[in-house]
Parts: sequence; C-alpha cells; structure tokens
Amino acid sequence: MTTTFVLQPGIYLVQLHVPFVEVIIPNPNTGGTVGFTVPVLVNGNQISAFTGQGVLVNNHAIFPVTGNKLLQITDANTVVGFNAQNPFNYSINALFFNIIFTRLQ
Repeated sequence: MTTTFVLQPGIYLVQLHVPFVEVIIPNPNTGGTVGFTVPVLVNGNQISAFTGQGVLVNNHAIFPVTGNKLLQITDANTVVGFNAQNPFNYSINALFFNIIFTRLQ
C-alpha cells in the first residue's frame, strides 16, 4: 500500500505514528525479533524510513512504528510517499496510522 502527498518547496517535519502493528509469522517461534519498515519516498526514490520491531512470542509480535523526519523539498509539486510493504509474506495488521506534515520554513 502506498500513500502519497504533493508538497511545495520548504522544510517539513514529518511525523508518522502507527501505534499498533501486529505481525504473525507462519512457523511457531518464541524469541527473536521481527520488524516492519515504512520507507519515505520523494519522487519515487527512498530517502529515509520509519522502523519498528517487536519480540516474537508464539509466532506473534505487537509493536509501534513511530518517528519524526525532516524533509527539505526544493521543487514545486514534489510527490512524497509512504510505501508499506510486506517482503516476507507475514500476516501484518496495522489498524490505523497518522501522518502529520508541519511546514517549518
């Protein structure tokens, strides 16, 4: 799933808050960690990422993915996207998320 926004030149504080990511892996496993990454794309190129990870208990982990990033946008009509992918084919549930852009300059 990709979510995109069109921004104008400026410096932006981008805040992502996914309070509840649930990951279920197919083979029972206790211990170890599993993570989830939400890349930040500017005009289709990854420039940064938000990440989170949790500890597996009986093939199941629950954790948040949150953070702040500064983006400097120099061109008009720049497309900023967030591309949540599941490269391992795990069962991943994220019930809701917030993305907040604050233009600083």
